[in-house]
Parts: sequence; C-alpha cells; structure tokens
Amino acid sequence: MTTQSQIGSADRAVRIAVIGAGRIGEVHITNLTRRVKGAVVTGVFDSDISKAEAIGERFGVPARPTLEALLTEGGPVAVVVGSPSAFHLEHVKKAASAGLHVLCEKPLALDEEGIAEAIEACASKGRILQVGFNRRFDPNSVAVREEVDSGRLGKVRSLRITSRDPWPPSIDYVRSSGGMIMDMTIHDLDLARFLTGEEVVEVSAFGGCLIDPEIGNAGDIDLATIMLRFESGAVGVVENTRATPYGYDQRVEVLGSDASIESENMTPSRVVKRSASGQTQPNPLPFFLQRYEEAFSRELQHFVDAVREAKAVAVSGKDALHAHRIAQAVQRSLASGRPERVTA
Repeated sequence: MTTQSQIGSADRAVRIAVIGAGRIGEVHITNLTRRVKGAVVTGVFDSDISKAEAIGERFGVPARPTLEALLTEGGPVAVVVGSPSAFHLEHVKKAASAGLHVLCEKPLALDEEGIAEAIEACASKGRILQVGFNRRFDPNSVAVREEVDSGRLGKVRSLRITSRDPWPPSIDYVRSSGGMIMDMTIHDLDLARFLTGEEVVEVSAFGGCLIDPEIGNAGDIDLATIMLRFESGAVGVVENTRATPYGYDQRVEVLGSDASIESENMTPSRVVKRSASGQTQPNPLPFFLQRYEEAFSRELQHFVDAVREAKAVAVSGKDALHAHRIAQAVQRSLASGRPERVTA
C-alpha cells in the first residue's frame, strides 16, 4: 500500500471523503493525495467495492464498505461526489445531512427541482456546496476572464467556444448521462457565463446525429451548434461534437470593441517541423483528463481552502442552476427549431 502524502500543516488539514472510484474519482484522489495542499483523504466508497479497494490500495486510502461508513469513519468534514450522475442528488443530500461540505461533479441533479433540493440540503446545514465546473479553474480560462475584467478588450461583442471530443462515449454512458447537452455542452454554457461575466438570455440551437447512429437510436445527438445572446446584446457561438480525428479540440475567442483574445489548444509540445512537404506540429492533447489536469487540481485546492477558511466558493449551486436553465432552453430550441428564452 502506498501512503498518501500530506502537503501542508497536518493539524489544519481538511479531511475529505471521496464517493466514486471510477475515472473521475481517481482524478480527484490523485490530486488530493499528491497535489492539493492541506488535504487528507479519509476514505473512498464505490458501489463496486472491488474498485474502491483497488484505488485505496494504490493511494493508501481506506476503502469504506458503505456510504454511511464513508461519511462518518475517519472524521471527514467534506466530501467529493464523483459517482454516476443519477446518484449525485442522493449523495449530496446524505453528505449534507451528515454535516459535510460538498464538492459535487456536475450535474447536481438531472432536473431543476433536484438541483434546488441539493442547494437547500447544503444551505439548511450551513455547508459549502461547490459544483465541478472545472474549466473555470483552467489557467487559460482565468487569463481570458482577467482580460475581460480589465477592460482592455473594450466592450465584449462576441464569444466563440469550440469543444470537440476525440471519440464518442459508450451507449450505456449516453443513456445514463442525461444526453450531450446536459453532459457535455453544459460545461461550455457555464464557461460562456464565466468568460463574459454576463447571463445568457436567449439561445438558438441546431443539432443532429452524424457520428454514431447508435447515439441517435438512444435518443441523443452527437453534434450541435448553439447561438447565444447575452443580456448586453453580445452574441456567442458554442460548437460541440462527440468525435474528431485529431484529438481533444478546446478553443475560445472573445472579441471586444478594442481587442480580441484567444485560447488555443494545448499540445504535448510546441515543436513545429517545417520541410519541403509542409509544416507539421502535434495534435491537441488526447482528452479532458490531460487537457484539464491542472484545472482539476486548482478546483480542489479552491474547495479545500474554502472549507478551511470558511469562505464562499467561486462555483456554487446557483451556477449549476443557471447552466441547467440555459441547457434546458437549448433542448427546447433543438425540439422547436426556434430561438428560446432562458428561464430567469
């Protein structure tokens, strides 16, 4: 068994339990035990106990046999929810009932009523609720937002977000995730709010299924282009697709009255080869685990600091609610073929 390292003062360490030993759970445990300052992982729980035991062995973290044991044993004061989407609401409510602060991966719940329940569950206990919109913590996203806030771009006129996955998810995942708009696009809808500092008031969406027919058979789409109108009158475009042949394509541009700013793809290196046959350079990083590695770590550090210092988080349940309402308007527009207003 590997013993988890403790970065920072042990007597002030925030004791955190982790729900979920899958892909995202492993990301969080890796960061909490190796990168985040001032955190100790008290245990991990997964409905598949063998997964919890395996990841616990790797990181020196106790595998708890039940959710109730996870929320009590080892003295946790906070929990990270990385279970499948359908269980998020249940797990947030149980963690809040146990008096724990919560960082929950999106979505908080699969519908607006559930999101409101999650917010109230934490608020009624005076507990922090942070939502896992990790792209807000990406250094490139932060740099773009700082330029917008500085006024050096002038008045924001337009925004463009390109987000293309390298390959489609499994059909089982499609069926359980809430669909592309609620699972994938919602990150970009939240990012649009973050980068501009404005609310989206209207959307117009176009989409279809051109990549994997099985996704269409499951009732979902695999590509979409969405027009946004912000409260100032500025406009935006979010373009999503479930597969590309060249890697994980993540680009952003904000155009202002005085200047524009762009965030380009991250690549394994910045090496460019030039020859008589042309110019080549590396493709983007393969997927979100590599592209947003630092964002995940910064997100957790923000949560740990907020718990330790009893301060508000930058991404709250209300942000989840706003993003969900925009996503709902997108779904209505896809169905109606018309622009749709975002519910206030």
